[in-house]
Amino acid sequence: MGRKVILVFAIFILIIESALSSVGLGEKSHCGNHRYSPLDCWLWNLEVAIPDQTFDESIFRLSVVEMICTHFEVASIQSTFIPSTTAPQKYPSVDLSVAGISASCTGKYKTTGLSGSLSASLSQSPSTPEALQISLEFETGYLHKLRMATAVSAKQCGANLECNDITFSGSVSAKVINLFKRSIRNYISKAVSTQLCPVLKLTADKQLTDLIKKVDEYLMGLISQKDSEVAVIASERQLQSNSYDLFTWRRDAPLLWKTLDFFNYILNRYLNHGLFLDFLSLLKLDHDLPDYDCGFFYHGVNGFLRDLTGDGSMEFDLPSSLSSLTNFSFVIPKYAAMSIELKHIRIEGIDGFKKLTVLKPSIQETFWTEVSTTEGLNLTTMVEIQVSTIPGGAFQGDTLLETLNVSIDTSSLNVSSSVKLNMEKSRFATTRFSHVISAFNGSEVDLACSIFPIESFAIESLSAMASFEVLSFTPKESDGRSLEKDIDAVLNNFLRLFIHEYGNLVTLSFSGLLDGPIRDAATKTAKRYLHKLITDNHASGSLCSNTSRTLSSSDYIDFSDINILRKLDTYLNDTGTILNVNNFLECISGVLNSQLNSAKPKIAFEGDSLELRRLEIENSGTVQRLELLSPSTDYHLFNSFNWGRCPRNTSFADVNTNCAGPRFIAEIEIDLPRANMSAAINLTSSIGSFQSSTSAFILYDMNRLRNLTYADVMSQDVCIISPLDEATIFASPQVFEKLFFGLAAEVKGANGSLFVLDLNSSTYEQSISVFKSASSWFQMFIGEYINRSLSHSMSIGKSKCDGSLQTTSNDMKNQERTINFLIVINYLLPIYILMHIMYVVIKLRMPQRER
Repeated sequence: MGRKVILVFAIFILIIESALSSVGLGEKSHCGNHRYSPLDCWLWNLEVAIPDQTFDESIFRLSVVEMICTHFEVASIQSTFIPSTTAPQKYPSVDLSVAGISASCTGKYKTTGLSGSLSASLSQSPSTPEALQISLEFETGYLHKLRMATAVSAKQCGANLECNDITFSGSVSAKVINLFKRSIRNYISKAVSTQLCPVLKLTADKQLTDLIKKVDEYLMGLISQKDSEVAVIASERQLQSNSYDLFTWRRDAPLLWKTLDFFNYILNRYLNHGLFLDFLSLLKLDHDLPDYDCGFFYHGVNGFLRDLTGDGSMEFDLPSSLSSLTNFSFVIPKYAAMSIELKHIRIEGIDGFKKLTVLKPSIQETFWTEVSTTEGLNLTTMVEIQVSTIPGGAFQGDTLLETLNVSIDTSSLNVSSSVKLNMEKSRFATTRFSHVISAFNGSEVDLACSIFPIESFAIESLSAMASFEVLSFTPKESDGRSLEKDIDAVLNNFLRLFIHEYGNLVTLSFSGLLDGPIRDAATKTAKRYLHKLITDNHASGSLCSNTSRTLSSSDYIDFSDINILRKLDTYLNDTGTILNVNNFLECISGVLNSQLNSAKPKIAFEGDSLELRRLEIENSGTVQRLELLSPSTDYHLFNSFNWGRCPRNTSFADVNTNCAGPRFIAEIEIDLPRANMSAAINLTSSIGSFQSSTSAFILYDMNRLRNLTYADVMSQDVCIISPLDEATIFASPQVFEKLFFGLAAEVKGANGSLFVLDLNSSTYEQSISVFKSASSWFQMFIGEYINRSLSHSMSIGKSKCDGSLQTTSNDMKNQERTINFLIVINYLLPIYILMHIMYVVIKLRMPQRER
């Protein structure tokens, strides 16, 4: 979005400058090399004619003829936007106050028997703070119920210039010069001050009104344009009803369809509603949540983004690898050749999404994307502009290179697009996935084969509705010319006027620009790119369905060569990452303590009740080491988790005083009125430290993955598992240091009797051994269960995805359902955990924020 707005914005500014440059008189000179060179040229070559005048002094008569003032220069310009709502203002205007005007005048003189030339210099009158005041008023009308500017009129113009030096050439004597000098100086001062405003008014009224009409005509064309043909055919062949079978995503790529559909369901279900709220609602807890978010758990996706960024903003440099998307060039006729490159982007308001849909599939075979915000988005982008000369252009001289910061603020925003992507079924079923893998390594032939199944592509809609609040630009670095800054402010005031006064016109024009020229340009570019890539590389069915690799040779993944795993291992063991993980755990436990202690949830059944009176989770943020998918050269991945800060020789008394170990305290009241009994139970548990580690031996054959087809990968989940030749999980014994359990209870009987129970692991040390043995057994059971599940999944994957699809019995089908369930448990859950680990990894580079 920002790129298109910047393009229109640049063209708008350059059209104004081009209009100014086109009215200069005489030969262009004094033209510098900066953004406003045309304005300098125009001022320098502006000519104000002074009427001939005759002066009488004593017995002498002198006539001044053919007097022209030119070479105007300006020191500063102050500008103010006056909205139409300001009384008694009828139309909006931009008021200009110009100071430090200077110019030079030349002419001829005639007196009795003598003649010659004279020159004079002009400057601002010292008695006034401004040399020129002028108000540019934008007359406003309506067309198709849209408010728009129809004309520009210069009003309230006043000039205060003074002639301060006159030089005569010729044979006039000093006595004659002194006689006429004062009269001529006063006349020139008055004449220039009188003539300057009419010249400016004539130029401004005509040139700016013509420009406004052209802009209105262009914008109305964008708004009223008809839908254009946007279908893009990847090949030269036209669609024939019987020549081939176009597939449907839902039927032929169900895995991809269901994945995208489920992803968008979760995205919108938990956009503002945190996952933990579902748990709280089960307990009928209805209390206000804290302002801080603890990631995704309490305030959903928006809360996650707010907690991740700190203030709902993010900024990043655009990599050079995206130069094809961030660089574009064009020519402004009669002005210059332009090259614009986006270098850096800052976005504010990314924690206020009202709707967020990304490539959601629909029954019309389209993929729908929509972004809607409640408070709008603010975009600031650093733009590098290069201006170079063209023959006969207004801009002349060396190439100009300048960096600007462009700001676009919106109060509301809704952007949506619909993309239709059709595949040819036979190509989709035979094209090998190896081409996708090789394309990432830079192979253009494989890239051509990767897109070969695409039969047609169309951007069916691309629209945006935005309420613009600010559209402005500022130079990143100033060259010291205060006038440039003043003119920047003038243009920003013009932009403020258009945004404030003609907001509906700007909004509808922006939407029309996206859904018209930009959409058409994007689809035409895609058509040329797809066709050229496929034709230049001679992509064909025989080339793209074959692969040089066979199943007889294996290419197992060496995890130590995977750069992202090495970086993840480094990040997770960084001090800052561990700190963020601990802050996250403290946040979760803190809100949980607060919610449950304030709500005191109660479960009641036929008069009997159980109430949680107190919950305290302490020292949860005491993680010492975190290792996830740490790679090794022998096809192993290692995981480890160290929790608690108490060393091995810590006594039980010191666990919660001299060191920090995780501690859990709960107080529960049970009331059984039918039995005339009640009980108060106090549970306590603490751990000095806890260590757990696992490893996985994985042989994943990349050659087998390469031999799979698109249809295999996108239709069946087990096909992703089929390249696994071996996957075994090994669990090391868990280590508990200073483990403590305590149970204290008071039970009141029916006859008023009181039964007191006090059990703890210090008294019954065998309970610790039982717990550790049970924990080890459970760890081994889970590991064995996962290993058996993986083994079943691999056998099913190989039978289904190696081309030897077998008919299965009902028992086999039931087993497949069980295995598919296990796949969800064994793979989606670790992925979910990995997402949260990545969350804290990203926070490593974010500034710490006090809660």
